[in-house]
Amino acid sequence: MSENPPEKVEVEESEEKKNVLVVDPDDYRKTQKLKAIQEAKDRYREYTLNRSERFRELDD
Repeated sequence: MSENPPEKVEVEESEEKKNVLVVDPDDYRKTQKLKAIQEAKDRYREYTLNRSERFRELDD
């Protein structure tokens, strides 16, 4: 049985990390997608909290 070596892919430099080597591109894509979804949820949560605070300030 011969196994193919894992595929290595270089990724563009990001703000957080530099020189990233990806062993499994599919897992990397899934991880990045989940990370983007979580960031969107966090931004929306922050938006709704700020919106509520602004309405309270306007009522006062």
